[in-house]
Amino acid sequence: MKAETKLFTMRPYSALPCALEVFRVKGIKAYESDFGEGRDVKGPSDDWEYACGDMRFFPYRTPKAGVLAKYGITLAEYREICKELKKVLFVGECGWCV
Repeated sequence: MKAETKLFTMRPYSALPCALEVFRVKGIKAYESDFGEGRDVKGPSDDWEYACGDMRFFPYRTPKAGVLAKYGITLAEYREICKELKKVLFVGECGWCV
């Protein structure tokens, strides 16, 4: 799922839906790790030992030091980006890494 607004552009890899091939905030190359982290909340899939059972993105409750300044964004814009990252990087069960 691709997402694009005036504030950001997000496009996951086609064969790695839990990571972004393209992520820009106000035209600046951005990093998911500045906004949160992905975790498999269920553990390995029942079908594949190394697959994800329920991969999701979890935003940080508050921005890491310097992130707002790094991207020139407000707290409201940070939250908007985090909300969209949760949607775009919600994968669920996946076996692409197997």
